[in-house]
Amino acid sequence: INDLFHNAINIASAITSVSGDMYGSGLEVQEPLATSFTGSLWYSWTAPSSGVLQVTCTATSFPCHIDTFMGSGIDMLRAFQKMPTLKKVQFRVVGGVTYFIRVLATYYANSGTLPFALATSFAPNANSSPVQ
Repeated sequence: INDLFHNAINIASAITSVSGDMYGSGLEVQEPLATSFTGSLWYSWTAPSSGVLQVTCTATSFPCHIDTFMGSGIDMLRAFQKMPTLKKVQFRVVGGVTYFIRVLATYYANSGTLPFALATSFAPNANSSPVQ
């Protein structure tokens, strides 16, 4: 499953909704910024053009945290925020670049479906810096 970075599920659409199940998920040894979490799921998304990407995580039975990265391997990731964000993150994207989205759960949330929605909007002169 997409519990491992190298098995990240590709999200092919600019605006979509994806579901995941946290049951049995864990953390990888080199996984960044995950000290207070016990499980993660990985997704990848390639920007069709430059603009702003917004990722929203919705879960009714437990807190859902997300963070986003650029990089080619789990040991080479650059985070867009210092700590995982509860429910929503927004940042600038560059067309043709692949971004990685990680959904995190805490120890009491290691079972159940964890749905999150991915929505994008585009702005001119976007770059890869986070939106503040």
